[in-house]
Amino acid sequence: MKSFLIKFIPRAIIGIVFIVAGYGKIMEPEAFATAIKNYHLVPNGLVNILALGLPMTEVGAGICLILGIKPRVMGWLINFLLVVFIGAISHALWIGKPIDCGCFAGGEASIGSMWITFFRDWALLAITLCVIAIHADTKPSP
Repeated sequence: MKSFLIKFIPRAIIGIVFIVAGYGKIMEPEAFATAIKNYHLVPNGLVNILALGLPMTEVGAGICLILGIKPRVMGWLINFLLVVFIGAISHALWIGKPIDCGCFAGGEASIGSMWITFFRDWALLAITLCVIAIHADTKPSP
C-alpha cells in the first residue's frame, strides 16, 4: 500500500493540476489564444492551433497520469510542456512585460503573479521528475 501511495500521490498532484488547467483553457479558447498571442513567441498562424491542441494535451496527459497509463511517457511530456511554459514566462519577466500566463482561466497580468507562476512551474517540474524517477524500470542486471 505504501509503495502504491508513493507512486500515486505525485501522479495525482500533477494530473489534477494539468486537468484543471487544461479544462479552463478548453472552456475559454479565445482567452487562451489571446494569452498565447500576448507572448509574441509563436507565429500568428499557430496561435489558434496551440490554443485548441495544448489544453487537450494537458487534460489527456493529466488523465493518463492519474490512471497510471504510461506514467514515464506522460511525465516526460508534461516536463516538456513545463520547460516551454517556464521559458515563455522567463522571457516575459526578462522584458518586464506583465502578461496573463494563460495557465488557468481568469488569471492576473502582473509581474508578481508571473513570479508566482514561474516558481510554481519549477515546483511542478520537480514533482514530475519524481514521477519519472519513481516509475523507472528497475530490471536486474545479468
